[in-house]
Amino acid sequence: MSTHPNTALGISLNVTASVLFALMFAYTSLLGTLAGTEIYGWRIVLTIPCLTLFIWLKGNWSQVVVIYRRFYQERFFFLTRILSSFLIGIQLWLFMWAPSHGYGLDVSLGYFMMPISMVIVGRIAFKEQMSRFQQLSCIFAVLGILNLLASSQTLAWPTLLICLGYPIYFWLRQKTKTNNIGGLWFDMMLSLPVVFSLSCKAVSSQKAYLKAHIRFGSFQDLD
Repeated sequence: MSTHPNTALGISLNVTASVLFALMFAYTSLLGTLAGTEIYGWRIVLTIPCLTLFIWLKGNWSQVVVIYRRFYQERFFFLTRILSSFLIGIQLWLFMWAPSHGYGLDVSLGYFMMPISMVIVGRIAFKEQMSRFQQLSCIFAVLGILNLLASSQTLAWPTLLICLGYPIYFWLRQKTKTNNIGGLWFDMMLSLPVVFSLSCKAVSSQKAYLKAHIRFGSFQDLD
């Protein structure tokens, strides 16, 4: 059986996802009326129903059920899910927050460095082997990273948070055997309390701003 159609489809989907990923990162800077935290909140709120529908259509709901049962069967499993949700949540928040706060290039550098840190974690933690072609690819990637670091001459905290945080997140999911779409669904669901809390604070701040703006405008009219 030929695997060429699957390979071509995989490459096409990968490129499409990368383009959409870049567009989503770029348009956040155009949403000037929304703070990065609010954009992050809306992203989570809109992602969960879409992800739920996708899991149901693909027939992968059993993965969600298996993980749900583990909450009652394993003593510290809930804590690992909270940690996993926090690790991915901080990454998704940073992705939405950075463009409007002048850290866009630093975040891009972090994503550029992340594959190398993933390779290191895979090699050390899981004893994964690489082919010669993969080793050559890593060498070129390292050279590209060194070139970027030499030109920028700085390594900001968003860069480190991404290139170090994501490998820890994926390592945790691998170790807890939740490295599937069901695990991602629980990560999104467990972040909802934080999302709602941040959204309520944002709405309260906007109401206070509007009231102050209206009062200030009324005083100007009296003058």
